[in-house]
Amino acid sequence: MTWKAYIREHPQVGQWYVRAEQQPNWVVRAAILAAVLVVVVPIVVLTLAAVLAAGAVFLVGSLIASLLRLFTGGRRAPVAPRDGRENVRVIQRP
Repeated sequence: MTWKAYIREHPQVGQWYVRAEQQPNWVVRAAILAAVLVVVVPIVVLTLAAVLAAGAVFLVGSLIASLLRLFTGGRRAPVAPRDGRENVRVIQRP
């Protein structure tokens, strides 16, 4: 017995399956479109809200950092002169 035959003969689901199977193609497409919109639209809206909130936090944080750098003189620790070696540990031998 295939799954379609089992569902058609099911006492609770069978009548609904047969009724859905008899609908015109545009009704099924409209129902699928409505279901997709109900799921996709909130996900897109929530994602855009999260991106905007993250952008606002980043903007405010960068403004605060630039103001602090402006008022504190923007001093940084001096950088040692580079001699061409990076990511190595120099062992000084006598």
